[in-house]
Amino acid sequence: MITVSLLVLQAAVAPLQATPFAWSPVDGRLATGDSIAADTARLWVKEHHDRDEPARVGLKLLRLRATTPAPGPPIVYLAGGPGSAGIPSQPLFSPLVLALRESGDVIFFDQRGTGRSLPSLVIPGTLNLPGDQPLRSAATEARLVTLARAMRDSLAARGVDPSAYTTIESVEDLEALRVAIGAERLVVWGHSYGSHLALAYLKRHPGRVARLMIGGVNGTDQRWRPPADGDVLLARVDSAVRADAGLRAAMPDFLGTVRRVMQRLQREPIMVEQDGRRWLVGRDEVATTIAIQSGDIEFIRRLPMLFAALDRGNAELFVRVMRQTVHERPIGTAMTYYMTQASGFSAARAARVARETPSAILGNAINWPFDVPAFTDALAAPDLGDDFRAPVRSDVPALLYSGTFDGRTSLGDAEEVRRVLPNVALVIVDGASHSPHTMSIELMQVMRDFVAGRPARSRHLSVPLDLRGPQEPRQIGELMRLVNERGAEAAIARLRQLVATPQEAVSSYVPGSVGVNLQSARPADALAIWSAGAVLFPASAFLEDRLGDAHLARGDTASARDHFARAAALDPFTLGPLVKLAQLGGGARP
Repeated sequence: MITVSLLVLQAAVAPLQATPFAWSPVDGRLATGDSIAADTARLWVKEHHDRDEPARVGLKLLRLRATTPAPGPPIVYLAGGPGSAGIPSQPLFSPLVLALRESGDVIFFDQRGTGRSLPSLVIPGTLNLPGDQPLRSAATEARLVTLARAMRDSLAARGVDPSAYTTIESVEDLEALRVAIGAERLVVWGHSYGSHLALAYLKRHPGRVARLMIGGVNGTDQRWRPPADGDVLLARVDSAVRADAGLRAAMPDFLGTVRRVMQRLQREPIMVEQDGRRWLVGRDEVATTIAIQSGDIEFIRRLPMLFAALDRGNAELFVRVMRQTVHERPIGTAMTYYMTQASGFSAARAARVARETPSAILGNAINWPFDVPAFTDALAAPDLGDDFRAPVRSDVPALLYSGTFDGRTSLGDAEEVRRVLPNVALVIVDGASHSPHTMSIELMQVMRDFVAGRPARSRHLSVPLDLRGPQEPRQIGELMRLVNERGAEAAIARLRQLVATPQEAVSSYVPGSVGVNLQSARPADALAIWSAGAVLFPASAFLEDRLGDAHLARGDTASARDHFARAAALDPFTLGPLVKLAQLGGGARP
């Protein structure tokens, strides 16, 4: 699930037939003002690599050419999911991607069954689970079985054999890519599921990996996650709440609140009327929403606020998140389901999951819906076996990176992989979640050095967590009333007072949200609130970006340019301010 933004490739869908492999230049003028030498290609491979059959799977590739006259091995990025496209459709690049070109070509590709690779395995529609029935009920199970059967029927109608969509076949796709580009070895960079694929490639083709760089680490026997990892995540949030005086005053026992809410929802689910439908919120619904969203740092930051509302019996806000995350989630590509199910789990992993599930706060939500036997039976995916899942042992130089607040691929899993790789460094980013490489400038430099061939060492880095507390809705409501009744200055005075009060946990989201609520009807008040907020929260790139927009709307391009530059300097991974700078002629990168 990568958040690195990449180049748009404007290309018509090719016919489903093999063509000779060749790179074709693409327009390297980017929205940020950068100019990049880039090429695209389509690589045709067999559906089953071990069969005598024509090549009928077309992998879409993007190459960013190295900026050095003596490039090292190509750096190939493996996207996560499984099912995420390797070439997202935004005309932007992260600073990390741009930096890696100093060492070699950077190659992205849409793995089989993803993005613009052919044939498409996308299944239209959403999961459309029954909202008024428990997530673990006969009605929901029947819907999942119907989805699995419809998926198989849809693929059969397209002439697609779903048994070919396994990690082993993707490993051989990567090897075919290496051969096609004429590289002796690759620097393999995988994130989340991409780390699972990267490790499988290292096991099968050890002599072809120059360096291994993986984040959101997911080993070959880690597609099923340990339920106790959810307890670890929630305990870390509890520690962060206790470390903040204002949050501690509002929620002295976050973990106790979570347990109380989950126990009550197990006995007495809440039924919410929303948008003309009834939505049941019980323990399993909350647990599964958290498990799916627990790689998103913005969701993690909201957990104290969400559980405070649930503790009061208010599930309106949670239902919005739950619907998008679970019930109305797009089905996406069938590759996601077959690839996951085929990688499977060993008997030891299954025993650990069974042992931890009864006492875990979230139960086995992290493995839903693959822990529903009727669903996986209907999928009928092959099992790659225990030889595939055995640990990968290699002395290839390896860099692992992990966030302490990652609930999708845990630090425990990273440590497990680390133990069998003797030539390895593990970088832990405190305060980060599933994608620390999009949050930490220091980690970016570590990755840049590692790809360049310099040695890496294990270390801890940190980024701000900035939790959103239970007081936030009240604080925003109070400031909005003051603006409406007494004007922006009264609201700003109260905001300063709140920030100065130790018992009030105020985050930058408070002035940010108030300004957003005001920007259409009262833009001058929004500007005043954001300006005051930027003084109180000088590290907020969001507030600086909003200030840039507000000044631009007033025609003050000089001030807008200054604020966009500050936003880009505070958070170079959020590329919107860079685009705006380029549009204003202020330079692509501050």
